[in-house]
Amino acid sequence: MGLVGGVANCLLSGEFALPHSDSKRKVWRPGWIANILIGAIAAIVVWGVYGPASGYDLTRYASPDFHLPVAQLVSSILVGISGARILTTMAQKESERATKIDLAKVLEDILKEQK
Repeated sequence: MGLVGGVANCLLSGEFALPHSDSKRKVWRPGWIANILIGAIAAIVVWGVYGPASGYDLTRYASPDFHLPVAQLVSSILVGISGARILTTMAQKESERATKIDLAKVLEDILKEQK
């Protein structure tokens, strides 16, 4: 369901670009594939922490009795959207930081030329 949430995030943000890197700005843009993968990972983590398997002891050999309520399934979609959104926000912040650095260098060069 996290994959579905990642796709939903791509639809909401309108970003279905393939992963690519901008070597000039040293920024990697993960694209839609990463949004979907991060959504899936976030859903799995939340399911493992709060889900029916959270109390399961992995050292036991008996199989647990799993229950999967609809609310838990739906919350995985929400987590998928959120996890992918966090990744997108981090990439945008890094891109903005790189742009500010480039702009500062250009302004320095302009000021040096004017002296």
